[in-house]
Amino acid sequence: MNFASKLREKVTAAGRAQEEVLITPGFSYVIGSTEEEAKRNHEAFLDTVQPEHILGSIRDVVQLDLREYPLDGPVPQLPDPESVQGHQSRLAVYKRIAETENLSLREFAKRVAGQRGHHQIVGSPERLADEMQRWFESGAADGFNLMPYTIPGQLREFAEHVVPILQERGLFRREYTGSTLREHFGLPYK
Repeated sequence: MNFASKLREKVTAAGRAQEEVLITPGFSYVIGSTEEEAKRNHEAFLDTVQPEHILGSIRDVVQLDLREYPLDGPVPQLPDPESVQGHQSRLAVYKRIAETENLSLREFAKRVAGQRGHHQIVGSPERLADEMQRWFESGAADGFNLMPYTIPGQLREFAEHVVPILQERGLFRREYTGSTLREHFGLPYK
């Protein structure tokens, strides 16, 4: 069972209507006009990562100061997410990455720097649109929290190249009818 299904079950068990809760996961992306250009852009972004900065910035989440460990050594054992206060879901993502991908601490820092543990797509506008459509139509997401590697660059690229594709597919509105975020999402007032 995926995250969306589990959450919807919990919403129903709590006596709320499922349509009152929307799932808008983080969507980290790097766009290029072709797959090859997107990969080059991604590598260029990763080359700017300063591992020590990233490792310091996630200290509160992972409950360790990872800067104390050798950058080219393995990621140390991270705590069980259920044993900490706060950031449990983010810690679970980081722990899964550390335990399954066999990365050095430097590679781990680069991995989490761009996507911050969220779903990531590196590709052409069509590929990004395809992936978003797949998530939406499968019920895994009601919308997305866009997390571009650079602002305004990659955000502008998304608006100029991915949004028109989504609009053509009837997945992105052309006009807004409400004046609040709640109205735009079609959520009821209580």
